[in-house]
Amino acid sequence: MKRCHKCGEVKLLSEFYRNCIRKDGRNSSCRSCASQYSKQHYKANRETYNERAHKLYILNKESYKRRVRDNELRNKYGLTRDKYEKMIANQKGCDICAVSCSFSVDHNHKTGAVRGLLCGSCNRALGLFHDNPALLRKAATYLEEGDAK
Repeated sequence: MKRCHKCGEVKLLSEFYRNCIRKDGRNSSCRSCASQYSKQHYKANRETYNERAHKLYILNKESYKRRVRDNELRNKYGLTRDKYEKMIANQKGCDICAVSCSFSVDHNHKTGAVRGLLCGSCNRALGLFHDNPALLRKAATYLEEGDAK
């Protein structure tokens, strides 16, 4: 148990952020007070925060873009950068049209399972057909019959 120096309430230690510098290993203010302070400080200094973030972005554009892509691969598809690069290395081109270009991660929209890497056009086409094989077969038949006329 510990008393918050801001609100004065006695709370469990788990209600305080960790701080290895302090003797008890916890901050002096509780999580809710610290959060409230951070929100107020951000509102009062929003322009400073935005300027700093913009400067960091300008200085580290490539690193920033890489981190954003890595986060997208991990959060959306469960892939690490290494696994994604291995998939690209093992692939000669798009799994459907064989064009070598920048790849999109193709995945099952119901299960989230990654199927492979496709070019942007093929990936969008599958998405527009709602990943429905029957619709794709109908479209192929339509094209074949239309060409025979």
